[in-house]
Amino acid sequence: MSDIRDVVELIDRLYGAAHGERPWSDALNRLCDLTGARAATLEYHDVIDSAHLYSETTRLDQSLMPVYVEDFAHLNPRVMHLKTTRERIAFDHRFLSETEMDRDPFYADFLQPQGLRYFVSVDSSLFDQRVKGAIAIQFGGAVRGANHAGIEFMSLLASHFDRALSVFWRNRALELDPDHLDKQLAALSLTPAERRLARAVAAGERLPGYAQRTGISVNTAYTHYARVKEKLDCCSRNELVSRLIRI
Repeated sequence: MSDIRDVVELIDRLYGAAHGERPWSDALNRLCDLTGARAATLEYHDVIDSAHLYSETTRLDQSLMPVYVEDFAHLNPRVMHLKTTRERIAFDHRFLSETEMDRDPFYADFLQPQGLRYFVSVDSSLFDQRVKGAIAIQFGGAVRGANHAGIEFMSLLASHFDRALSVFWRNRALELDPDHLDKQLAALSLTPAERRLARAVAAGERLPGYAQRTGISVNTAYTHYARVKEKLDCCSRNELVSRLIRI
């Protein structure tokens, strides 16, 4: 087990990255140092749409990340685990045997060429009813089987990983997922037309200008505006804008 001072330093780096005060690579590299991992990854996924939203990695070939997102993320067992309500800690042997890993395209075609094999990851809580994050460490294949020290270390810090992932998501939701506001408004039963108007209001646009820009009548714009306020339980424009900013 790492020295407590090393663990405290890692926690400081995690929260620094979550608040945008330092790059995630600082925390992920330190995590690799303390666990002996070959690589570390931060990811966010929309578990409803099965969509990759954001990821950062360290000690991996960065040119492969577009390939990962396009062809392999949906095959990654730790990503599939995000869709479940099972335990927060995930690792290979919860899903696959060694023989199954040998045949699995994610392991054979993506990990093996990079000298990687086993992972341990911590899932976040569910954000906004549809988004989950994960921080994972990846090991080579020299020792067959789950890395028990890695599992113990990640379990110890699971609550800190969860809070850091939550803070980063809250601070960067619209940047990490440009459709975030639209999805939340849809969940509140706003129609597509009402959602478009709500986004315009949140951006500071006035209704006459919005009507002219979108080609609808001013009366229609005010009708949609009234419905948006009603559905979001707001009495004034300021209250509505404040509510939209908080979503």
